Amino acid sequence: SLALPVVHAAASRRLLDEGVLLTNGDSLSVLTTVTAAVFDKTGTLTRGRPEITEIEVDPERGLDESRCLAIAAALESSSAHPIAHAFHARVPAPPLATEVEIHPAQGLSGVVDGERWRIGKRGFVLPADDAAGQDDTIWLGDGSGWAARFRIQDGLREDARETIDALQGEGITTAIL
Repeated sequence: SLALPVVHAAASRRLLDEGVLLTNGDSLSVLTTVTAAVFDKTGTLTRGRPEITEIEVDPERGLDESRCLAIAAALESSSAHPIAHAFHARVPAPPLATEVEIHPAQGLSGVVDGERWRIGKRGFVLPADDAAGQDDTIWLGDGSGWAARFRIQDGLREDARETIDALQGEGITTAIL
């Protein structure tokens, strides 16, 4: 009667040391039947700290990279999304954005220095453009076209490859949600 609770406590402690919080002792017995592991998109296999890796500015707009970054950071100041942190890191004191609206799964819109701007997915920023864009590209535009596009990437955690290889080595299918 004492052995099972002691084993669960020891296993829970060991898993916690490895970064796994066990909330139900019965979970241990089920682990041997796992056939698939599904990972969250951000912060599980990646570091959870997206960074701007590339900026392209429309040369016909007359805006430079720093101005586009400032506008983007102003809009993103109203967001708690992990991508917003990439802009906060580059522009710690952006101008004020007003009338900011969050458009779920699309982006943000608002007014910066008296001009209305949008930042987000290509189809949201350029509504007349129904072409699919890359998931790692964030677009900035003002309704008359695009001003800049930012490539955002979140590096892999140091142990991500090892984790996936170990799971697959055990015959467990892996996927990203």
